[in-house]
Amino acid sequence: MKNYIPVIIAIALYFHSPVLMAQQFTELASLKGIAQGSITTGDYNNDGELDILLCGWSDPEQATVLYLNNGDNTFTDTGIPLLGLYNSSASWGDCDNDGDPDLLITGTTGFTLDAETKLYRNDGGSFSEISSGLPGIYRSCVSWGDIDRDGDLDILMTGMATTAERVSRIYQNDGTGIFTLMQGTSFIPVFKGWCSLADFDNDGYLDVIVSGETATLAKAAKLYHNNRDGSFSEVTGTSLTGIGFCGAALSDFNSDGFLDLIMSGEDSNYNNVTKVYFNDKTGNLIEQSNITIGTVYNATMSTGDYDNDGDIDLFMSGKRGNTVISEMYANNGSGILSKNSDISITGTNESSSGFSDLDSDGDLDLIVAGIDNTNNLITKIYKNNNSTANTKPGKPINLTYSINKTTAKFTWNKVTGDLTPSASLSYNLKVGTTATTNEIVSSQSDNSGKRKVVRVGNAQLNNVLELKNLRWNTNYYASVQAIDNNFEGGSFSDPVNFTISPKQPTKLVGYNISNSSILLRWQRGNGDRCILFAKEGTSGPAAPVNNTTYFANSYFGDGSPLGATGWYCIYKGIADSIILTGLNPGKDYTIHAIELQGINGSEVYATETNPDNDNIGVFSSGIFTVL
Repeated sequence: MKNYIPVIIAIALYFHSPVLMAQQFTELASLKGIAQGSITTGDYNNDGELDILLCGWSDPEQATVLYLNNGDNTFTDTGIPLLGLYNSSASWGDCDNDGDPDLLITGTTGFTLDAETKLYRNDGGSFSEISSGLPGIYRSCVSWGDIDRDGDLDILMTGMATTAERVSRIYQNDGTGIFTLMQGTSFIPVFKGWCSLADFDNDGYLDVIVSGETATLAKAAKLYHNNRDGSFSEVTGTSLTGIGFCGAALSDFNSDGFLDLIMSGEDSNYNNVTKVYFNDKTGNLIEQSNITIGTVYNATMSTGDYDNDGDIDLFMSGKRGNTVISEMYANNGSGILSKNSDISITGTNESSSGFSDLDSDGDLDLIVAGIDNTNNLITKIYKNNNSTANTKPGKPINLTYSINKTTAKFTWNKVTGDLTPSASLSYNLKVGTTATTNEIVSSQSDNSGKRKVVRVGNAQLNNVLELKNLRWNTNYYASVQAIDNNFEGGSFSDPVNFTISPKQPTKLVGYNISNSSILLRWQRGNGDRCILFAKEGTSGPAAPVNNTTYFANSYFGDGSPLGATGWYCIYKGIADSIILTGLNPGKDYTIHAIELQGINGSEVYATETNPDNDNIGVFSSGIFTVL
């Protein structure tokens, strides 16, 4: 009898050899090597494929390169001229709500450390620089988000200016890509760090988190709650270890519907640390000392469901001691992360990374850039070889809305049945003046639901979202989609359609202060501002002309006139009272309060009347009566 045992053993060893088994990630392509920079992916030309933007230090100088995804696992340098920056941060965001992701880049141009911020408007794949009003910063971080719920993307920035000033600031968008500093906010100024606009307490408003190095070289990390009135307050129930040179990951790691945090880098004692914080479901971040993850310095972190099991996993790369490393951590579903030693990714220092489904095959590929162990600058794309493709989440149902003045509040049912836990799905609202457009709130998805950027939806993990400052007599259409932990967008819900009608001020009353002055009070309607006109006599009403600016003066006759009608503007603003002076004793005066929308030169004045007609009244020296 022949002995077949050695043959069987040899075959078994052959098929179980780690070299010959199918690898989770295999190197697909190499791009221009960079370090001290940033990687961001977005579909800049709306062809359904995610393109790659690299910026950072290269050989022989800093570079910013946009690669076109050809859809066949190859990538071509577009040659689009973009300012080369390093010590940089870059991010795609539709700042003008035209459906194209625009590009924001911060950094420095060279050894002089001149700080730059460039915002490039994307018009159908063509880029032009915007005079955005944003300050130049480097060793920086930027984060897009609608901080004031007016429908456009604002920007949180941290970094260092050319003057060496550290900054942590929010800049508000006017809707066209022009930004102004948000007043009344005070965040700890840091650089060499990380920042994010994120809703930690699920109240529908984006909070602020920053970490990095201060001007005194101390490390700091702070979480600030959005008070929903234009101000922020530090979250006192959260104590974060300050970390610089850090990588950070913000995701729902334990699938409870609230954002958690992992940071790794250098603390104030120059020790390399990694900290894991879970959300206590009230917006406080609590350190999880039982979860152990390796430490890295000059780090990058990226999150996504790389193994298609529904939960958020973690990739990290950076320097550990004298060695540069890259490690993949798999999530067990409850937030416990374990290193997957079967995955081999080139280690990098001064790193950047990002998950994206670059080949549209239903799993997340990986891009890694930095300095490898042999001091070479690299950028590598690793293809994910999952045998089972991700399926997109279902369509949300029961989208409804309610109106309070000019604010619409949207609610919908959370999607169930997806591999991503229902609590961990994010949601993305689009609002436009037709069912197929989103010029009011950009979804950064196409109409099929395919994402143009790789991030959670604009409602984050909530199924409620408010939209403020809507315009009168405009047809609005809103719909919502779910986004899973692969950052894949599902189909949009059936749209809802609504309009907002003007509501005039009510309950206009007056109190005589003297025989030549009167205190006027009223209740506001639903305009941006209210304007009051006065006329000697008992005839009315006033008829201001749209797109015409009237200037107010509370001394009768000194404000802008309404032509030769005898009406004068006596007040314009957001208040609900005024003292009118300069009146002739014993005369009757008609007062008319009107709501308006729009900035100077683009005003729309409400023409509707109240059922009680109590926004117009007649005053005389002894009495004020409603017409």
